[in-house]
Amino acid sequence: MKPKDYPCKVLEERINSTNVSIIGVSHDPSFFFQHREFLEEKIRQADALVLECEPYFPDGFFDQVGNIAYSQKKRVYHADPMNKFTQKIDKIQGGSGLGLAVSSILTGQTYALPLGLYFFLGNLFGGVVRYIPSGILAATKGTDPDPNNYYDILFYGETDYRNVMIAEGITKISSEINDVKSLACIHGAAHTRPVKVYLKNPNLRKAKKLLYSMTYGLKSEKKVREYTPDEKGWMLTKKF
Repeated sequence: MKPKDYPCKVLEERINSTNVSIIGVSHDPSFFFQHREFLEEKIRQADALVLECEPYFPDGFFDQVGNIAYSQKKRVYHADPMNKFTQKIDKIQGGSGLGLAVSSILTGQTYALPLGLYFFLGNLFGGVVRYIPSGILAATKGTDPDPNNYYDILFYGETDYRNVMIAEGITKISSEINDVKSLACIHGAAHTRPVKVYLKNPNLRKAKKLLYSMTYGLKSEKKVREYTPDEKGWMLTKKF
């Protein structure tokens, strides 16, 4: 159970007899130190972790989470497919979408405006724009500060593709790694709800993978990476 002052969603799911705890975070150092005890306890309760980044990623958050996992001798899995290729495609999508939207307004051909906005709002920067209204509500109304909603799965872009593949990776771990019966999955708060939706709807996940197969899926990192702690540090022991 999460403490009352924990600001992000923590959702539970059961996949292939594996208990999955999807823990939203704000991945910055101050958030880690503010909620370290809660994160330590969730890691202690799990057989293994699924992280948004490698357990040694030097951002002041995930490397700290990795240190806890290392001290507890917990394996870490990384299912996020993002790489330089997907980031490039995301930038092209966002720029093209914004350009199309602006062009449609300037030329009066507004029939193209919805398509331009759709592709712009699906990319990383457009996603930030989408979250502005909920951020204002959180600041003024005291509502849930987690900016993400289920409607995120309606957008097309790198973030949605990542959510699809993270859910795919969690499912793969639950079916192929027999000694893992509980997973603590720690990602930015924007991933929490969509990942659960995709975990619960494998047919939707399959359709989305097909949709992305000729864009983001062309050269992304599709395999789950397993990191195991040993006396030398983190070792990449398996890809599957």
